[in-house]
Formats: sequence, C-alpha cells, structure tokens
Amino acid sequence: MKKLKGMLYQFIHFRSRSYYQKNLITLLILASLPGMIIGFVMFVISRAHIEGELKEIHENHLYSTMKTIEEQFSYVEELVAHWAVDSSFKENYQEIDLANKYKEIHELYQSLLIMEGSNHLIDRVELYINKPTPIVFTKDRYRHLVQAEQIDAFDDFVKGERTLYWRKSEDQEYSPLRLVHKIPSGIDQPYGAIIVSLNKEKMANLLRAPYEEGTAFLLTDKGQWLFGNSSRMEPEEMDQAILNEVKTHKHTTETFLFEWKQSTYSVTYETFTRLGNTWIYASAAPLSSITAPVLIVSKWMIGVSLGILFIAIILSIIVSKRLYSPLAQLLQKLNDPKYEQSHSNVCNEFELIEERWNNLSKESRALKTQLETQLPLMREGFLLQLIHGYLYSLRESDLKERMQKFGWKAEETRYLPIFIQLFGYGKLEDTKKDEEGLLTFMAANIVEEVLQEINLDSSVINFHDLSLCILLFIPKHMDKSEVTENINELNHQVISGINLTTQMDVSICIGRMTDSVKAIPNIFEETKISLSFRNLQERNQIIEIENLDLLDKSIHFEYPFDVEKEIVHAIRLRMEQDTMMHLHTFVQTLSNVNEAFMKQGMYQLLGRIVEVEMQSGLIPNTVFDGANLYEQLGQIREPDEVEGWFKHEVILPLLEQLSRKQDERMKQLIEKVTSLLQEKYMEDISLDYCADHVNLSPSILSKVFKDIVGVNFIDYLTNIRLSKAKELLVHTDMKINEIAETIGYKNSYFNRLFKKHEGYTPGQYREIRRDQAG
Repeated sequence: MKKLKGMLYQFIHFRSRSYYQKNLITLLILASLPGMIIGFVMFVISRAHIEGELKEIHENHLYSTMKTIEEQFSYVEELVAHWAVDSSFKENYQEIDLANKYKEIHELYQSLLIMEGSNHLIDRVELYINKPTPIVFTKDRYRHLVQAEQIDAFDDFVKGERTLYWRKSEDQEYSPLRLVHKIPSGIDQPYGAIIVSLNKEKMANLLRAPYEEGTAFLLTDKGQWLFGNSSRMEPEEMDQAILNEVKTHKHTTETFLFEWKQSTYSVTYETFTRLGNTWIYASAAPLSSITAPVLIVSKWMIGVSLGILFIAIILSIIVSKRLYSPLAQLLQKLNDPKYEQSHSNVCNEFELIEERWNNLSKESRALKTQLETQLPLMREGFLLQLIHGYLYSLRESDLKERMQKFGWKAEETRYLPIFIQLFGYGKLEDTKKDEEGLLTFMAANIVEEVLQEINLDSSVINFHDLSLCILLFIPKHMDKSEVTENINELNHQVISGINLTTQMDVSICIGRMTDSVKAIPNIFEETKISLSFRNLQERNQIIEIENLDLLDKSIHFEYPFDVEKEIVHAIRLRMEQDTMMHLHTFVQTLSNVNEAFMKQGMYQLLGRIVEVEMQSGLIPNTVFDGANLYEQLGQIREPDEVEGWFKHEVILPLLEQLSRKQDERMKQLIEKVTSLLQEKYMEDISLDYCADHVNLSPSILSKVFKDIVGVNFIDYLTNIRLSKAKELLVHTDMKINEIAETIGYKNSYFNRLFKKHEGYTPGQYREIRRDQAG
C-alpha cells in the first residue's frame, strides 16, 4: 500500500507537470470517479438504512422477549400461588409421619412431580419443612438436613419479607432463578416454603440476544444477574458499562446506540416490576454484523474503481516512459513530498529542479549546524549509557565503532574513569547556597577548563547531584609516569578550582586503567564505591583504588560498644541530654576512620535503637511514620548531617513516644497500688510490699506515687484508715481498741495519731458527732 501511494504521488505530482501527461491522467481520473462515487453513496446510504432497520428489529425483539418473560413469570407465579393454597398443602407437615404414612408421602411426591411438569421453565420443585427437624422433599425422595450450612441456606427462604418472592441463588456451581412461596400462606411464622427453580438453559434461551456477538441480561434491583448465556456467572465489563449507561436514562424503555471497543451496538432496554422487585431487561446487538455484507460490496466497488484508475495510470506511464525517462530519473532523485506546498507557482520541471536543489543545499547546511550543536549531548548520552551498563549487550567491536563515530580514538587506547564528589553543601551560608545542579555545573566547567590546559583526551559526565565523572582516553604508548604526572596535575587543579569557586570540599576517586570498553561500567561502579573509604577528617582527598588494599590492612578500628550501651541506656531512661552527648561522642569516634566505617557503625546503632523501640512495646514504624530509615541514612555522607538526622528524625521522636508510654504505664501501676490499699488497709501493708506487687523499686514507687496522687504513700494509707475509723466511731458501738485493731493500728498509737490529725481523741470525736446527730 505504501508503494502504491508513493508511485501515485510521484507520477501525479511530478510527472504530471508535462502537459500531455496531465491531461491523460485527468481524463482517467474523471472516468473512474462515477464508480467511486456510487460505491461511497451505497456505503453511506445502505449503512444508515440497515442501522435503522436493525434498531427497529431489535426493539421488536426486546418487546416480544419482554412480553414472553412477563407472561412466563406471571404464569409460574399463579401456579405456585395456587399450589400454596391448595388443600393438599394445608396439612400440618410438622407432624407428618415419614415412617408410617407412606400413602401421604407418595401423594406429596405426586404433587411435586405435577408441579415440576406443569411449565417448561420449571426445572425443580422442592418443599422445605423446618420443624420439628429440617427436611427437604423433591419429586422422588426426601432428605434430612444435618449440616448447619444447608439448614441456614434453606432457612433463608422462610425468612423472606414477602410470602411470594423471586430470588437468585448465590451458589456458584448452580445458580438458577428461584420463586419461593412460604407455607402456610398468610401466617406470621411459616414453617416451610415451596421452592421452584427455573431451568437455567431454558431461561438463557429465553433471554438470548438475537446475534451471537451481542449480549442480553436480566437484572433485579438487588444486583442479581441472569444472562442469555447459561455458562456465564458474573457480568462482563461490557454488561456493566451498558448498565451504567442505562441508569443515566430517565425513561423506563428506550433504544440507544452504544460504543464499545471500537464497535457500535444498538441497545434496547425495558424496566418492569414483579412481586415488589424492579427488573431491567437489556439487549445489545452489534450493527457491524448486519452492515458487514453491504459494506464489503461497497468497499469492493470502490476498490475496483481505484484498481481501474491505477491500471490506467500504469499504461500512461509505459507509453511515455522513453520520452520522459531522463527527467523522471532526476525528479525521482530530488523527490521530497514535504516541499510540494511551496512549489505551487513552479511552471515546469526545470524550475522545480532548480528550486529543489536550493532547498537541499539549505537543508544540508541546517543539518550540519544542528549536528554540530547536538553532538556534545549525544556523546554525553552515550557515555551515560556506557558507564551505567545499559550497553552491556553490545560487543566490544560495536562499542569501539560507536566511539569512533562520536570522535574518540578507540584503537590503541586505554580508559581510566575518575569520580569526583563535592561535599559541604549543608555548611554553605544561605546567601551562597544554590541548587545542587548549578553547583555541579560550575564544577564541570572547571574540570573541562583544566582538561584543556593539560591536553588530555577526555569527556566529562555531569550527574547534576554534586558528582562528576571523567573518562580519560590514554594512548597505549604513553609512559605510566607521564600518565601519573598528568593525573596528579589534573587532581590538584580541579581541587583548588572547585574550592575557590564553590567553597565546597572535593574527593576524587581514581579507578583502574583498562583496555576494554565493556569493562568500563564495572570499574566505574568500583570507583564510586571507593568513595566510602575517604577520611572524614580531611577536607580534600584523592583516593586510588590500587592503594585501597594496603589501606585496609593498615587500619585498626574498634567499634565503640561502650558508647553504644550508654546511648541505649540513656534512651531507655528518657535522658535526652545524656543521649545527645553520647551520640556526639559515638559519631566523632566513627568519623575518625573513614566514611565506610562510619556508615556501618551508624547502621549498627540504628538497628539497636529500633530494637529498643520494639522491646519497649511500641508498634514498629509508628514512631517514625513508616519512614525507611536505612534508606534515608544511606543518602547522608557528612558526620554533622548524620548526627543531626539521628537527633531529629530518630531519637527525639522515640523519646517522646517512650515518655508518653511510660506515663500511661505508671498511672496504671499507681491505680493498682491505690486499689490494693483500699482492699488491704487493715493489714500490715508497707511500701515495700506494694512495690513488689507492681514490680517496681520502693524508691521509684514512692516518687511516682507522690507525683501522680499528690501525697506520699504513708499519708495516703493513713487517710484511708482514719476515714474508716471515723465511720466505725459514728455508726457502731465498737470499743476504741477494737476499732484500732480493725484498721490495723495498736490502741495507744491509734489514739495519738487520731488526735494529731483531728484534734480530738477517738472517744471525744464519737461524743461530738453523736451529739450533733441527736
């Protein structure tokens, strides 16, 4: 098809500039137009007419189906209502003798058999009796229900709000539509029900859409679906979409067009009411299944007309080929359809050739300028893909070929990645702080200027996150000492330039040299990882991977377990000041080695703090609002920033939650102690006894008791005992010594204590209160 369009375009728009060819092709087009017009008219008119006919047929089918459904439902309802009030069903089946009254049971079987055969839609009739024991009768047998699930399922039929109602079973294996009539009719507490199940296949045939590609369904206002396909259990996406569209219409019956997955359907629906339930019957038929034959004929007519036109054009070309072949070849080479609009004033082919040549020259210059502008970006994009491993599937030769296309020397060349990271962004003054991307851009410009001065073939990759990568292209013939000298000069100039311009610290990681382009991604990742071995006490550093092995062996480090224990202990005691002091010591100890040790130690501390959270009974992740603490910690590289993050994001929220939980716990313990004092005040109860009871030390209990209750332990116990003594003095005739023993005091001590608190002896208090009462 594309070749056909190209040939038509070429010979109509270019070769038709010859006078005789233009007239010939115009005549052929006019001769072919009537056939195309006739085919198009048939396509439009026949489609519109058939769509109208289909809509009318579909409406008639729905009304006919709807009338049949209502008649069948009405007939079944009348039958069931008649059976339910029939004299044969007025017997009290609660007292039926299954063992001895065989004749009555047989008559019951015959009645159910007659019911089942009275209508072709009826598939099964059941009689359920729930008293004295649940039992189900069918046309040929009965069965006792013993499983609670079965009994509950049949009891649901008896519990319906109406005497006669429709219901669709929730059973997924067999889901017919059921009509239920409770028996006896008209009684508030029926003891059974007649359950008529409609035949699923026959109901599906009754609801079936007139076309296989369409759909039809019956839906109650309770969300119960029936389909024209008996194998379907749930509504499909199209059924739900049709239902949603129907709900937007206000009429109870209507026909409308519905678009679904690039197909047009004629949807007709009607709403009716049966036994208190509102039913919706909807049927959808595709218009394409009817209009397809006519559309095919119309398309064939148009296709034949186009074919005749194409053959005529080919014949005209063959005739004039020899006369026009030189110009045709030149025009074909200069052919570009996007310039055709600008050539409307061209009179002949030679003017067209001249103008096309000028356009091609102008376009060539523009493309060259654009390529020169985009080449740096393309080179940087290639290097980004290379160092991140996205080009791993390419062969070594393919990678070198691409590098040569971008202007690099790939043969007899070694590659050396250098990673540069800027630090100290958080320490910059607010007036000097810029976006990270801008600071990284400034650093990249400094690096490029230094590279130009030392005359090394290289490329700089800007990651826009305060980090850079330099990929050096080193000739294999260059001496190693010369390479080392150039790299040292590069490092020192880059560090001094970035320090002066951005006021930030610099760490430079020098990778391993390699002859393989495919090895560059792995070496780059190794170089980035080596940054974690930087000394946190130095501002500017140069790290060489080849020297890291010696560095690892020379480092001696002991993890500050004692400081970690002090931090955990201070957190448990909610001592904020001590916690922060020990945290500062912990961070300073770790930062004296390198970043890798500091990060590992801080991960260890974070794990211990999370362990304290869980041991304290706090729900994990609630204290820190579900934050990924390990991920956040991994993004921080400076010791001061790590210490600040631990303080504000980890320790302070945890101390707040621990304080809140501790206060609630202490209140509960004090409530237990006061309840214990109220219960055992008459015994020799002490502070030590109560402290053992609630698992606290006496000193802590004494302090917490005073803080929460407001008085100390002894005064609270004394007040309870004296209050009880006052009640006994006023309302009983007990002797003073008996009252003292009752509340847990000796008589002499009780007299002194009572007079000290009340100003009277117990005997005087009794006389005064009784005189007041008399």
